[in-house]
Amino acid sequence: MKLFTRKMTEEDFAGVLPLQQEIQSLHEAGRPDLFRAGAVSYPAQIFRQTVNDPAWRCAVCEADGEIAGFLFAWVRHLRDHRNMRDADILLLDDICVGERFRRHGVGRALFAYAEAAAEEAGCSRIELSVWSFNEDAAAFYRAMGLRPMTVKMEKRTGQGVET
Repeated sequence: MKLFTRKMTEEDFAGVLPLQQEIQSLHEAGRPDLFRAGAVSYPAQIFRQTVNDPAWRCAVCEADGEIAGFLFAWVRHLRDHRNMRDADILLLDDICVGERFRRHGVGRALFAYAEAAAEEAGCSRIELSVWSFNEDAAAFYRAMGLRPMTVKMEKRTGQGVET
């Protein structure tokens, strides 16, 4: 399988959409109380705005010419925080590898793109959040050298959507 990672363009929407739907289904199954059925993180208009925004670092990885995965990340400039040091941070908002392309180096290629983007932007670290039910993603991120930084916790109150 020949891989090629490149900057995402508006024309990639049709190839990225099925992967967005795939990851949304995973999230819906893992937390139906939180995720809307059939929604995606980057519908067409938001997709176009995001890939054209210079603060964002968006990429696709092609496998034999087909979009096999994508990355949405942006540079956060933390300044004048009341108790934290100034920093430039690459925040990985969304990274996805299509199920049939997993374990073929697509995720590693996308993460390497993110590392290069962080380096180019002068970022001191890469941060992301991963849902606790998504154990495969957490294992991948650990393999890429990420370690827990914070733990977000919840206690459900019984109000809201039934699961």
